[in-house]
Amino acid sequence: MPMPWRSYQKPEMKGGLSVQITADGSHTLLQEGLQESYHSKHGAISESKWIYLQEGFDRLSKHHDVPLRILEIGFGTGLNAMLTLMSATDGNFQVTYESVEAYPVPLEIAAQLNYPTLLSWQCAETYWQQLHAAGWDRPVVISEKFVLFKRQVLLEEIQWPDETFDLVYYDAFSPARQPEMWSAEHLYKVLKAMKVGAVLVTYCAQGQLKRNLRAMGATVEVLPGPPGKKEMIRVTRPGELCRLVY
Repeated sequence: MPMPWRSYQKPEMKGGLSVQITADGSHTLLQEGLQESYHSKHGAISESKWIYLQEGFDRLSKHHDVPLRILEIGFGTGLNAMLTLMSATDGNFQVTYESVEAYPVPLEIAAQLNYPTLLSWQCAETYWQQLHAAGWDRPVVISEKFVLFKRQVLLEEIQWPDETFDLVYYDAFSPARQPEMWSAEHLYKVLKAMKVGAVLVTYCAQGQLKRNLRAMGATVEVLPGPPGKKEMIRVTRPGELCRLVY
């Protein structure tokens, strides 16, 4: 059965962050209060490239000749933004990238992450610093191809106009650790903010999540996951949405 609307108390993020190494040599962060990492232990860069670039941005950009508007739920380490900036630049795509993050990673911790070195991209270190130094709650031009708009806000405190985004990266902590981020209310809000035919990609392939999305009318594709993960999902926004109620 679909999970109906629920009320959650605003979560408090407790505990510090520690840098961890993953199987592909790239770093991730462990959120010590939740005891959950920001990426798969099987490879942070590998996971992000597979889910958000290969099955999201790369597929969508092949069929778009207009500026792309991307929404990310969970800016986290900034890795997804960095990879998208690289792909947009190399592919000559104009991207506006909006990201929601209630608990930003401190600059001094972001500076310890080894992504710029491993990605071996021209000016990677400079762009990495710019992504993290960019001010919050206002658009910031990172390059001629990439505008970043980071919002420091809880998901329940934000509302977007209907049919705004072409692509969504849903990259919150897992439902086991942050169930409020995966509630039917939040999913419906995000789907409404997507254009008809727009795509959402996420690492999470939980059964309840898939049932909720299908009950709202969305098309849910179950795809092979990145190393260490059996499945992921890609979701397409329908013309008509069904709001789940009690």
